[in-house]
Amino acid sequence: MSNEAGRQRLLLSTRIWHLTVAILLFTLLYSLTNYYSAALFDCCSERIHYVATSLDSSVPFIAAMIVPYSWSMILFIASFFMVRTPSQLSSLSSHLLLATLLAALIFYLYPARFSFQRPLTTDWTAFGYAWLEVTDQPFNQLPSLHVAYALLLGVSLWNVLVDCQCLAGRNWLVLSYRCLLVLVCCLIIVSTVFTYQHHLLDIIAGALLSAIVLFMVDRQRSVLVLKYFAIAISGFLLLAITGFLIAINFKQPLFEYASLIMAGYWLLSFMRLAWVYQSAEINTNSSYFIKDNQGKLTLSTWLTFAPLLLAYRAMSSLSQRYYSYQYPDRFGSMVWQPIGNNTSVSASARLSSPLFIKGFLPSEVADLAAQLIIVDLAAEASSHLLAVSAIANNSVKNAARNTEYSIHYLYWPLLDLQPFNEADALVLIGLFEQLNQLLADNRQTNKVQAGTSLTLINFHCVMGFSRSIATQVLYLVYCDKLSLENYQTWIRQNYPQAHLASSYLPESLITALSCAKKL
Repeated sequence: MSNEAGRQRLLLSTRIWHLTVAILLFTLLYSLTNYYSAALFDCCSERIHYVATSLDSSVPFIAAMIVPYSWSMILFIASFFMVRTPSQLSSLSSHLLLATLLAALIFYLYPARFSFQRPLTTDWTAFGYAWLEVTDQPFNQLPSLHVAYALLLGVSLWNVLVDCQCLAGRNWLVLSYRCLLVLVCCLIIVSTVFTYQHHLLDIIAGALLSAIVLFMVDRQRSVLVLKYFAIAISGFLLLAITGFLIAINFKQPLFEYASLIMAGYWLLSFMRLAWVYQSAEINTNSSYFIKDNQGKLTLSTWLTFAPLLLAYRAMSSLSQRYYSYQYPDRFGSMVWQPIGNNTSVSASARLSSPLFIKGFLPSEVADLAAQLIIVDLAAEASSHLLAVSAIANNSVKNAARNTEYSIHYLYWPLLDLQPFNEADALVLIGLFEQLNQLLADNRQTNKVQAGTSLTLINFHCVMGFSRSIATQVLYLVYCDKLSLENYQTWIRQNYPQAHLASSYLPESLITALSCAKKL
């Protein structure tokens, strides 16, 4: 099996995965909001809106338009196999997912119903309309997703043939493809009114929705922004509609009000989180995820992001149980890399059990006065500073002579899954300058005897061991202990299980730090 064949299969699996996510999200949210509107129409019809205008009464019903109307789903599916590059696929998915999310939210907030009775058809189009009535009720009117999808698919598929080498010098083929694409999309759009599925205002709203989606995706900083945006809206709709359905079944409006409060809190919490990822910077991270001087997230942070933090705490507990069983020695020993001046640097994950804290401090530290500098890299979870303090105190009790520990805590928060290619070299240098200043202050203090003090710097990230290792590597590069030529070799020798691809830890960042002024 050739490498090229493997890449083709991987690309196909990626396309199928993106398509599956898009279809599942559409099916879930569209069906959910449609069912909600139908239930609302049955019990509280006064809360249903009608958006027909005087112009809509003059729109004729054209039965044959069911054909281009059905092209929407065909083009939707085909588009995931028409795009040619990862960026085109990512852009296509972002456009369709965001349109689905925003439309579903509007469907819930402004439930609308089609105003006219569709004429019965007895010719060859009857099957199409019969299928339409089974799969789609006359709700979810404004905005028209058919229109929004058609416009977004047209934009996403516009350039798929531009860089195709097999069409070099055949511009007429590219022009023909684009004309066909425009024709198909236009027919899909006009079919929505001629099949009596939508009104004219629905078409305008669908076009406006597509413009909003294009604007937002163009400025989207990371796919994680869309991820939390999706969690925010999907969770809100599930909670709110579930509460409504329980309320009408048990005839207890209190259930609906309570679910709305929970759903609103969920929406605001995750929307705020999406905004944090959109404006992700170290200073911004620390202003949203605030910690005290013991590395614990504050009450205000918990109140703001409780759904996320509870989920992280549960996943952290499960993952530690898994790793303690599958890899009992994975964190049993740590790599303390000397950098001179009786100073060593290490990386670690969360320390919350005897298994994970085993071997954290070198044995010789019990006989030396030591300064511990803990650098916390995780924004969404509390530090293991207290665990380290307990280790140090226990070492003091077991030491052959009296020892003295000075523990310093630095908070340099990165968001979960935020890669180092988003980190500013100047911000990293600022962190390393803080470390070097602490080291300089330690050398000038009279608390420890010259030549006998041992300063330990520990980079730790509750959210990922690889991130801790990456920061250790960057600091060693900054201190001129590693270089662009040998840092990968050092990683393989000391952390063979680390996942530090160049996309995560870019060479440009290594170069920038190696060129920085060392203290």
